[in-house]
Amino acid sequence: MFYRQQTSRVCGFSLIEMAIVVVVLSILVLAILSSVFMTQKAFAESEVVSRLTLRARNAMDRIVFVASQAVTTDTAFTPLNPATGTNSHGFRFRQILSFDPDTGQPVFDDLWRVFIYGPDSGSFPCDSLVILRGPDLATLLAGASGADATFGTNDDLFTAGGNTFVEMLIPGIYNPASGDMVNIDFEPAPFGRLLTITLRLNVRGADGNFLLPDDLVITERLALKQ
Repeated sequence: MFYRQQTSRVCGFSLIEMAIVVVVLSILVLAILSSVFMTQKAFAESEVVSRLTLRARNAMDRIVFVASQAVTTDTAFTPLNPATGTNSHGFRFRQILSFDPDTGQPVFDDLWRVFIYGPDSGSFPCDSLVILRGPDLATLLAGASGADATFGTNDDLFTAGGNTFVEMLIPGIYNPASGDMVNIDFEPAPFGRLLTITLRLNVRGADGNFLLPDDLVITERLALKQ
């Protein structure tokens, strides 16, 4: 009898001990898995930020390069005229074709005006950040925006006869969680020569949720020619 009671007590103690070990191990495993998950999530976010920053930087460099061709002496058209439907999502300007040898005044190429244009749902719908080239937005919308009549989508007529009508810089899938993808402020307002260009981007995952907790914001200041 004594031997069986002792055995029972030992077995009971072992079961309790095993239960405690299992609980402790479970907590440790959950902690390790949580740590691995958080590390993977942080790494994935870092990768997304790196790719998004590179894309944003390339787009910004392209905008600055193209916008640097604008001048502010042509007050009727450069850099912004709200009557065309463009607003803080973009601006437009006429390229200088040549200079009049007698007057020294610029001769503008009105067949290839430049429109830097971001997502908008107004008169000229746009889903992404694009650079458009043509006589006016209405003509471009009719001829280069494709069947969906929206700039910056896959059915756009990008080139024809060696001429580029639509240059897509940032697809619409990089829209931010809040605010506008692109915003352009002019100083002095409303049509000054100092531009502050701001890109605000994020990425949607397969589940439709944004991958970054905070939008990536990149800003550049540019002084147009006089």
